Order: sequence, then structure tokens, then C-alpha cells
Amino acid sequence: MQYFSIMAGEDENPQLPLEFYQAPDGYLCTFSTNFGALARKNLSFPLPARIVHTDFRDAIFDKAAELQRQFPDGIWNVVPPTHWNDLFHYFDPYDVYLMGPEFLIQVLRYVAECNEMANVRILKAIEDAAKEWIERHQFLQVSVDQCCYNR
Repeated sequence: MQYFSIMAGEDENPQLPLEFYQAPDGYLCTFSTNFGALARKNLSFPLPARIVHTDFRDAIFDKAAELQRQFPDGIWNVVPPTHWNDLFHYFDPYDVYLMGPEFLIQVLRYVAECNEMANVRILKAIEDAAKEWIERHQFLQVSVDQCCYNR
């Protein structure tokens, strides 16, 4: 798993204009607002000190685990981001600035990848359970000849 390139062709430490941190209308910022229970925090002056991630990889894993603990049901809806504005589906402008957009993009990618791997395991477990049930309950299977419709 590679979580260190930001977006294809992007600089790893982009200098984004402050206008970037204005969340467009219609974005819910679900994690920052606790699914709408809290107000969205907009970025204002003086700007907050940004968090410096000295161990970027472990910080990604730690933030993903924190989100999983805080939002065990909501975390399953995370999909891989395709552009920068996707951040505002999950985080408000203040949090995007504070934690860094490049960091949060990587967190969302990691969470989405974990979700996909979990979905594969869940579907496999369901399939295995269904096969096992069918094998153990073959005596319940009826053929068309045994069915009450053929009198």
C-alpha cells in the first residue's frame, strides 16, 4: 500500500490558496460535524497552527483508527477521493487546514481501501455460511416432482 503520493501528478506539499479552504455548498463535512450535530467550522484569521506529521504513515493509520472508533457506522461510507473537494464530504475547512489536505486525502484512501478489503471478507463469509447451510440441510430441498403443485 502506497500512501505517500498525493494525487497523480500533484506536488507532495502543495501550497494551496486560502480560497481552497472554503467548502462549497452541499458538502456535509460529516466527520467534523459529527453527522450534522455540530456546526461546520470555517477557516478564519488568525489561522491555526497546522499539525506537523513527523511519521506520515503511522499518522495516517492512527487517524483512520480514530475515525473508526468515533464513527463505527459512518466509516463504511467512505469512498476513495477523486479530487480535492471530496475532503469536504468528511471534513470542514478548519480541519482540512489544521490537519492538511494531503494528509486527509491519504487517510480517506486508506479507510476506503480497508472498507473494500472488509467487504470482500464479509461477502466471502456470507457465501461460505450459505454453502455450509445448504450442505447441512440438503434434506429440506425438494424437487419439482415432490412439490405439491404436481398432484
